[in-house]
Amino acid sequence: MKKKFIIFLTVIGMLFSGVSLVKADSGWDSSYDSGGGWDSGGSWDSGSSWDSGSSWSSSSGGSYSGDTSLASLIAFTVIMIIVIYVIVNNNNRGGKGGSGSSSSRSFNNYSDIKDDRLKKIGMSADEFKKLAFELYKSIQNEWMNFDYDGLRKHLTDELYNSYVMQLDALKVKGQQNIMKDFEYIDVKITNVTEESGMVNVTVYLHTAMYDYVVDNDKKTVRGKDNHKIDIEYSITFVKASESSEEKCPNCGAPFEGVAGGKCEYCGSTIVVGPKDYVMSKKTCIGQRMR
Repeated sequence: MKKKFIIFLTVIGMLFSGVSLVKADSGWDSSYDSGGGWDSGGSWDSGSSWDSGSSWSSSSGGSYSGDTSLASLIAFTVIMIIVIYVIVNNNNRGGKGGSGSSSSRSFNNYSDIKDDRLKKIGMSADEFKKLAFELYKSIQNEWMNFDYDGLRKHLTDELYNSYVMQLDALKVKGQQNIMKDFEYIDVKITNVTEESGMVNVTVYLHTAMYDYVVDNDKKTVRGKDNHKIDIEYSITFVKASESSEEKCPNCGAPFEGVAGGKCEYCGSTIVVGPKDYVMSKKTCIGQRMR
């Protein structure tokens, strides 16, 4: 009963303090309303940012004031009771038969593929999992240190251009995103495809880290510098397939170009993909504060 009462007070406090639990993508990694990171909408002022209209203090009609009618107050109270009841029950169910810390439990049930698709990767599954995590850490560190050259080597052009815009905006604000102490919790290979001369490998990646923003005086202005957050992603890495380096993807004719060109047989434009794996997509699928 005491535990339920604490949860009740916590939820009510969150509701009336204007906290909005907004999930966001990575590179921007997560929502600072629940621990760290940014929205993936490509803009610091996007609709799911910290000052968004989804907060209880916004001007979008979601605020609670003393002028609220008795009927509205009763309806609001009933809704809150239902929400709290669901949270408490889910919490109790999650505790039955469970084991391990919260960081070891997954938000989602992803599993490794175990078929011939793995042969397309060009290395063992375990080797690729380690590579995926190291690439992820490198990109996060490059983001933190405004290392544009490093990001260019590890991202597709489209993702790189998106990151550059975000980092430029961060510089204008005189801020830096600190991300450190990454933990390898889990990596699973969930899909492998090959099309248009490119191998696409999608992984589920679960990590924990510190993630917050500081100003020029190294003062924390967003996020929390004393709590780690658990984050889970779906990330896709791509590289040119071995066959694409030798043949035109349209007609299959031999091709020896390094930077691309036109096939001398069918006239198709050939774009040579990256020789090594680079990140093409990253989506945050869950997060929690430790």
